[in-house]
Amino acid sequence: MKASNPLKNLFSIVFGRTSELILTFFAITVLIRYLGSSQYGVFSSVVALLGILSKFIDLGFSQIIFREFSSNSKMREVINSAITIRLLLFFTLMLFYNIFVFFIQIVEPEEIIITNILFFNIIISAKFRNIRDLLEIPFKSKLRMDIVMFATFLDSLLLLIFILVGSSYNYSLVEITILYTLANLPGFLILIFLLNKSEVFNFEFGFKNIKWLMKESLPLWGAGILTVIFLQLDIVLLKLFISSKDAGLYSAALRIGVPLSIIPLSIVTTIFPIVVKKRNENPKLSQHIVDFSFKILLFLLLFSSIVVTFKSKEILLLLYGVEFQEASSSLILIFWSFTFYYLSQLSQNLITIIGKQKNNFYYSIILITSFLILLFFTLRSLGPTGAGLSRLISSIIGFLFLYFVLTKTEFKSDLFNFKNLVYFISLFVIAYFSNVFGLFYFLLVISISTIFLTYIFKYFNYEDFLLFNQFLKEPKWLKRFQK
Repeated sequence: MKASNPLKNLFSIVFGRTSELILTFFAITVLIRYLGSSQYGVFSSVVALLGILSKFIDLGFSQIIFREFSSNSKMREVINSAITIRLLLFFTLMLFYNIFVFFIQIVEPEEIIITNILFFNIIISAKFRNIRDLLEIPFKSKLRMDIVMFATFLDSLLLLIFILVGSSYNYSLVEITILYTLANLPGFLILIFLLNKSEVFNFEFGFKNIKWLMKESLPLWGAGILTVIFLQLDIVLLKLFISSKDAGLYSAALRIGVPLSIIPLSIVTTIFPIVVKKRNENPKLSQHIVDFSFKILLFLLLFSSIVVTFKSKEILLLLYGVEFQEASSSLILIFWSFTFYYLSQLSQNLITIIGKQKNNFYYSIILITSFLILLFFTLRSLGPTGAGLSRLISSIIGFLFLYFVLTKTEFKSDLFNFKNLVYFISLFVIAYFSNVFGLFYFLLVISISTIFLTYIFKYFNYEDFLLFNQFLKEPKWLKRFQK
């Protein structure tokens, strides 16, 4: 498989993720409007539960295999071992779930059927990042995310079509769930076909190097479990202790923040293999790439959070209708929590590169412990707002830990200096006074102001633009910085 250049790979990710998220966003928006807050609360809580359960069979393999495959494409046997283990654990997990619900007999039959259907998404769906996540690694290591993006785009397009058909013909929740699952199958099969055709990877059952892989992945496994609990547990608890409606309102607010994931995912997937290869050869260049990545990420996340802070009700009304405006305060808190959470995701990947992934596990313990304590005190009294507040505070605490860890490594960053703080405060003040405008004019004013302030404060300096320009001229850009 021929490798692509970094800029093309980045554009493939951005274009692919953007189109995927737009299609999925519209599909889920239609689904939320069709099902209403209560039924969507049931559906989203099952998806959240399976998201948590799927991490128990994940074993943290993906990041380690991606790291090793980026420097040695002969590690295909390790991918086979990882897939074999995950498949065995998948069927074991599914069996135990059905035995458990059979004996406790408190779960509604419809919910059991929905859960069993959605179980297969763990294998075929890119959203669960399990089996399919491993199949994507050979493409990621060669910077061929255009292939991966085509498959996920197809998933999202079929999902939108299926949801539109299902809502038009008044399909039941079970029938909608079947369509939701089937939408992922063609993309899954395309990846398998292209992998076999490229001869980069062919699946065979095996357990080669499994002991080494387990040892390397164990800290990431623990971190992965705790992180997904952080991302999904509040939805499950809202349905369990409050109501399906509150779970639906909160989950709908969370869905609005999903498109933000394109930013850190695009950055990490592009810079990870480059930094892995060049950190010893050219430390200065690696540090600059890391600094530039943090700048872009913080810039885009804070801009999104500021917009939502002042226009949350209008956004909810536009997307879901009057019923979901109750989730306004939750939406604001969720977006600010995403700012710190996604900064943490970039930090975790950098820590993995330097082989100190045990700190990722410590981060996850800090994150989930603070989250659970805060939920205990806020969930019953504040409902969805309490869940959002708990998520925000714990995200800040977790990020501060990782930021401190990075200051002790080669990837330390002066991200929150005085000039940058003044820059973002100025932007917030302008947004506050611009809140008198409607959503469209508010976005126009805040966008123009952001461009102006970015120039005045020199948030992106000359070296940043030079680095970006060298990306445009790949593959000669690395050599130019080695002089």
